[in-house]
Amino acid sequence: MAEYCVDLVAQLRRKINEPTENKYTTTVLFNDYIYPNVIYSGEDGSAYDLDAAAAVIWADKVSLQQNTEYAINMVKYFSSKRVPRTSEWEKDPEEDDTEFDEVDYIINE
Repeated sequence: MAEYCVDLVAQLRRKINEPTENKYTTTVLFNDYIYPNVIYSGEDGSAYDLDAAAAVIWADKVSLQQNTEYAINMVKYFSSKRVPRTSEWEKDPEEDDTEFDEVDYIINE
């Protein structure tokens, strides 16, 4: 595994409080939780949202009943730090360029 992958997993391990491979192996963390974020590239050039990965893992811990109150707080914390997600809106192809005022006038006649 490349050195940058090991560094990403080490950062994620600190965020999820799992310093050993007892529950999450390095391979599982990198392949299943750390995924490229094509929308955002950080100031350091990284294109991975480790906060989103940490939020998902903490949510898994909540479902496994591991110190639930603390885990819920960590889900909230890392979810608030994750990269904002947006969706691209497309105009309906059948929609014309009529202004709203014109439509309102036509309907109210």
